[in-house]
Amino acid sequence: MDEIDDAEGVPLLVELEDIRVTLREEAENRTVDNEGCSMYECLANTIQCVFSRTPVQRNVNSSGSDNDGSHTIEEYTNAENIQKGVAGLLATHSKQFQSVLVLLVEDVPVEVLPNNRSENKKYEKKLENFYNKIISDCSDGSAYQTYINLCIYAAATCINTPIYILSTNETGHKQWSYFQPLFRYEGQPECVISYVTMYMLSEKAFHKIESHDISAPQPEATGLVGMYLSILEDTPVMTIDVPDELQRLSDVSKSKLCYTLSREIVLECCKWFMERRLIQQEDIDRMTVHRATRLEFAMFVKNSQEAFIIVCQVLLKRRERTILTPYLDHWNVFVKTCDFLEKYDALVVLDSAIYERNISVSSFVDSCKTGGQELDERRKKITTTVIASSSVGIVSGGMVIAGLILAPFSFGASLGLSIAGGAIGVGTGVAAGTARAVEAVKQNTKLKDIKEEQAEIQKKENAVAAALEKMERCFQTTIKKGNTAEDEGPGISRRGFLAVGSALRASHSVAGIALAAVRLGTTAAAVSASVLGPLSLVFDVAFLAEAAHNKATGDKTNAGELLQGHAETVDMKCKIFNNMLRGNCAEQGRLFHWS
Repeated sequence: MDEIDDAEGVPLLVELEDIRVTLREEAENRTVDNEGCSMYECLANTIQCVFSRTPVQRNVNSSGSDNDGSHTIEEYTNAENIQKGVAGLLATHSKQFQSVLVLLVEDVPVEVLPNNRSENKKYEKKLENFYNKIISDCSDGSAYQTYINLCIYAAATCINTPIYILSTNETGHKQWSYFQPLFRYEGQPECVISYVTMYMLSEKAFHKIESHDISAPQPEATGLVGMYLSILEDTPVMTIDVPDELQRLSDVSKSKLCYTLSREIVLECCKWFMERRLIQQEDIDRMTVHRATRLEFAMFVKNSQEAFIIVCQVLLKRRERTILTPYLDHWNVFVKTCDFLEKYDALVVLDSAIYERNISVSSFVDSCKTGGQELDERRKKITTTVIASSSVGIVSGGMVIAGLILAPFSFGASLGLSIAGGAIGVGTGVAAGTARAVEAVKQNTKLKDIKEEQAEIQKKENAVAAALEKMERCFQTTIKKGNTAEDEGPGISRRGFLAVGSALRASHSVAGIALAAVRLGTTAAAVSASVLGPLSLVFDVAFLAEAAHNKATGDKTNAGELLQGHAETVDMKCKIFNNMLRGNCAEQGRLFHWS
């Protein structure tokens, strides 16, 4: 076993021991298994392990039988069943998964969609062929590695359970990645397991991570933002550059600044003073006993530029904005002169942009869902109105025709029947035509509102993309130093789950969805009948036929289905986007902010 190396040339047991150290630091109750296997086998073993330690209720129907078409989580203690479930889910829910391919698969065709409709169909066919190849490959249990992110999300959705994958990121840090179920579907098992955890080697082999405590909290997954924050936190205090503006503070300002420091900060500064042999232990005792004796600390720092720079480095590492601001002319300008603070500020800006974007997307999804439901509910009412009015209209049309036919035989007396039928027809035709015209207007108004919301989200997504690019620029040198891969150019490595390129694509997850360009809800029959309905029996028949079709298909509108379909797609993309950038942080929460 000692001779088995991973793709990076590190002995496997050494790497596993490193993982065990990481797990012990997070929680004593998690252990990693020595035996590596495929994702499906490892996931099945992990679920079986959870079952052995946790009493789980099977999902049964009201009759007490579990044969209701739904799957149970127990079925997925078998690797073959998980593999079949993933491939089957990708096939039966191709619409949902095709919409997120660009975020999860590196070599997906991403040509800009042309305006020409025939060319657009060619692209859609190309994308469909690519997706069918994915399904075919995923049906083969050994081919999942190429589409690892897609397969893990499909597996999480299939078992209706969040999956946490521990791996080594681009900087060499061990980090959890979070994959949550993307949507609900008929036959999906109930969510009876809180989460499952696995470790993934660089060559996509997996190891089971067991938890001996069923109450253990979920791992902390912080995504791309958290990865960069960990890089920043690893910056040694003594390597932080202190801008000239701080170094040039007057003696009075230095003394005032020292008096504002807490005992905790003073102790940290004194620790570094001792390491640099600037003071002795007895000096620390005198400087930190009580605030009233802080005079000695302030005097020492004021008279030693080296000591003052150390104090500044400690404050910068702690990001003590409140303490530093009174001694600076313009905080934002100062941040740009300090490499350490500029990096942190880039993360704060990115996190805030993501937060604001998620709030808008959540509102957009709700608008699409409720808008689609409103349109379908209105269609039901319109259908009822049209059936009633058009039925009467057909009768009135019959009265008109009957009166005209009988006129020669009744010496004109039957024309009263035609006149009465015409009067009824006018009222029913106007009612039917008006109802459909109003429906069309309301649908188009709703579409206009949705498009305006979408335009606002576009602005927020542009802000996220700009913040991502700024973050990459700020950290580029740091990552370059730690990037030892010879086949990769300068900048951030694109390996692993946390790729900046994927995150940039994900930042446009809503704006890239185009709503239908056509105006909604106005058929030729509806438009014509709203004008000519009172004059022609043909339009009443057309109205009645269309209403009968609507009733038979559940009174669904194209507009309603369009909006609700977009709501599901946007919701999926938002989950992936947030998982990728901020792990399991709540979509409408913040990771951190300035102190």
